[in-house]
Amino acid sequence: MCIGGEGVARGYLNRPELTCEKFKIINYKLKIKNGSGALRADLHHSSFIIHHSKLYCTGDLARWLSSGDIEFLGRIDTQVKIRGFRIEVGEIENRLLSHEAVKQAVVMAGEDAGGDGYLCAYVALHWKPPEIISQLQKHLAQRLPDYMVPSSFVMLEALPLTANGKIDRRALPAPGITAGEHYIAPRNSLEEKLVEIWSQVLSIDAPGVIGIDADFFQLGGHSLKATMMLSRIHETFNVRVPMPGLFKKATIRGLSEYIAGAEQEVYIPIQAAEKKEYYELSFHQQRLWIIQALDEMNISYNMPAHLILDHLLDEAAVKKSLNKIIERHESLRTRFAEKDGVPYQFIEPAATVEIPFQWVDISALGPQEKERQREKLIKEAAAAPFELNKAPLLRVAVIKWEARRFDLLMTMHHIISDGWSMEILKNEFIQSYEGYRNNNEITFAPLTVQYKDFTQYQNTRLANPVFKKNALRFWQGKAAGGFPALQLPVDTDGDRSAGAGAVYLCRAPGDIMNSLKKLADDNHTTLTIVMFSIFNILLAHLSNQEDIVCSLIGAGRDHLSLHHIVGYFTNSIIVKTHVDPEEDFDHLLHRVHADVMEIFQYQDFPLELALDELQMSYPDIVASFNMLNIPGAIAVEENANSRHLEKPQGAKFDLAVFVSEYKDGVGLQWHYKNALFKPGTIESIAQLYLEFLANLSQ
Repeated sequence: MCIGGEGVARGYLNRPELTCEKFKIINYKLKIKNGSGALRADLHHSSFIIHHSKLYCTGDLARWLSSGDIEFLGRIDTQVKIRGFRIEVGEIENRLLSHEAVKQAVVMAGEDAGGDGYLCAYVALHWKPPEIISQLQKHLAQRLPDYMVPSSFVMLEALPLTANGKIDRRALPAPGITAGEHYIAPRNSLEEKLVEIWSQVLSIDAPGVIGIDADFFQLGGHSLKATMMLSRIHETFNVRVPMPGLFKKATIRGLSEYIAGAEQEVYIPIQAAEKKEYYELSFHQQRLWIIQALDEMNISYNMPAHLILDHLLDEAAVKKSLNKIIERHESLRTRFAEKDGVPYQFIEPAATVEIPFQWVDISALGPQEKERQREKLIKEAAAAPFELNKAPLLRVAVIKWEARRFDLLMTMHHIISDGWSMEILKNEFIQSYEGYRNNNEITFAPLTVQYKDFTQYQNTRLANPVFKKNALRFWQGKAAGGFPALQLPVDTDGDRSAGAGAVYLCRAPGDIMNSLKKLADDNHTTLTIVMFSIFNILLAHLSNQEDIVCSLIGAGRDHLSLHHIVGYFTNSIIVKTHVDPEEDFDHLLHRVHADVMEIFQYQDFPLELALDELQMSYPDIVASFNMLNIPGAIAVEENANSRHLEKPQGAKFDLAVFVSEYKDGVGLQWHYKNALFKPGTIESIAQLYLEFLANLSQ
């Protein structure tokens, strides 16, 4: 099989001769003419030439489709990585070329002053329609995920060519952010300061780009940069702009109008705590300390992470990487003990902390016994309890199950970690490990604060009478009318307190994800809000109730300085949503968006504390939704097959879904209590949710 570098295909497979003569090509989709269907090549990572029984790698990227077609995706040597996603720029180029005005197109990656990657598209046109850059961005956004839409466009008369007629990428001008089509300069000092903040956050220093009507998201902004920008606005103007305010006013003009008329709220920075023998616990740590003290063998809050490494593992590099992370993050050196009857956190010196490390080789076992032992070891790694008064509250195990296949298992206690933290650790471990393997030590940017500093900040803020008054007033309004119990249909009337649980893993395809992201963009919201809204519809359908109460997990990292810190920040937020079966989905989506964004403004004040102050009992919450879409997160899954797994640490909710966004789709983990649901019921619930996602994405 031959695939040309520009997507031109020749030849067909006709056993036994294996001669290359003819393929059918339609829009870069190749149909194999192979009568027996017995000959196949793995094209997930690259494509091949098969000629006279020999196999040659061409350097082209393609994939098999369920229809039997092979889809050409681009060249391997043009792969780039943006915001943690590996991208084939050839796929973007093909989409650009499908626009009627585009004659030539090349996409390249650049890196801004802040070290963030971005995409730049070089385009030559047949003719220039009005607002062509906006047209091309919209054209791509309808067909590709947002991280594959270039933030920069360079319009050229023609693209430079090599001597043999191919596009000469090295002769293109350096990627950069270009001036907008309708630039309007800032009109006053407030707008000038906002332009300065945008320039820093977006790493754009070119003049004439950030006008007062430029759109933050079209300039390369995303959710993480939006949080950074709003934090800097709060610090500069003593005005807290809520995230929904940004979605409605994503321009300098709109933000300046909001700031000029907003009530001031003094910005309180997170400052380094004075060096002491021990430190206070955060509010959430106090709660976990009490739970663990009641049952020292409790493993409900064990947090396992799983990395699969596909090469000969370097044990020395693994240990050096772990020690580097231990030294970097104080939370990993923290133990918890009482002093005068009060629990405190004690931070140990890095040199005195040794990570429990286990290495097990099962590669010599037979296939069935190997898989049995592997599952047993993974379960044991997650299920062993921690002693909170001994640091570190982290252990690592390595399982060698093939010559070049290893499981790296990291288990931590929730009192020092959360889902975001686990992604930080996985990313930093992989970067450090790859560096040590190649004799090149990686240097991370120094951390300006640690978790103990956040603890001091949180406790000071919770004691602030103004913040407390506003938060109590808000939660009192939300609690008005109570929180009706959600009645999910269950298979058995088992003991809900038993907590024994399992997990069902499945996926939503990439095309559904892209359509839902477009739906989110069209409604000025996020993919998280779209999927959470559909989850509420699912719960309403299952319970036959219209007032749905469930938990939504918030990241709890409003301050920019907290984004790279390991610690326990997440907050379970109760959201009450009225689902009217006669209401249009767009209307429901707008209501949920407004409610959630409003609640997030007060997520720093725990609902438990608010209800205690209001002398109200905490409601019984049976369902939860958590979407983890951290920029740069590493997708670690053994395969894409749907399957059930035992959950040694149990299930905290009757039914909870954890959503992770990957390049090629959305991963769903359905956590459930064995005492209430049978595996088949959970599969049916998951399938119904996938059907709702598919129907509402159309």
